[in-house]
Amino acid sequence: MLLITFFIVGFGMCAGKREDLTKKERLSSTQIYKRSLKMLRTKDPLRLHTFSKHIEGKIPKCLISRFIKTKEKGAVRTLETNYKLETKEKERKIKETQLNLEVAIAITNGSIPYLQITFQKGSHDAMWTYAQDLKYAKPKGCIILQDTSGEGLRPACTLWGYKHTVPKQMIKCQKIFLQLCGAGRVVDPTQCTEGKEKKGTPVKEPK
Repeated sequence: MLLITFFIVGFGMCAGKREDLTKKERLSSTQIYKRSLKMLRTKDPLRLHTFSKHIEGKIPKCLISRFIKTKEKGAVRTLETNYKLETKEKERKIKETQLNLEVAIAITNGSIPYLQITFQKGSHDAMWTYAQDLKYAKPKGCIILQDTSGEGLRPACTLWGYKHTVPKQMIKCQKIFLQLCGAGRVVDPTQCTEGKEKKGTPVKEPK
């Protein structure tokens, strides 16, 4: 799947006539809001798949978020690094970027729906509390977030998905990320662990 993804990122920008999937699937703010809320309240872990090139080194490459429980306007989930620690040297290098947090995630609808994190447990960097615009969401597929902090010339984006996201669907998500945010860095899943699941009860959302 990674080879296919790199092909899309590497050669997609060179295509003279590239299909604009954002126009083909125009979503209203309410659709994005409802889809995002449904994804946050599912029991499946969400995993970081892709991030903007210019934030490489500022964000852990192995990030996972597991469902704990529902809450008003959103859900309580974990925010964890899940590196595969094969050597002591690798552990030393990533020690400063380790996360094991519990966060409350609230989604607000509007002309541009957005996501906001507040921390329940664990120490954190202020960067994690910045509001994130919800740019795209596809149930059982992916969700694309864009930083709204105003820091830097280009807003940073992240693409989150599931372990079992159908490859065809993830390829579409990668294409949409490319159109909305530019080329990104794809996370190598072989460098990340599965980890243990958190138990929780999801809520059934309206379609």
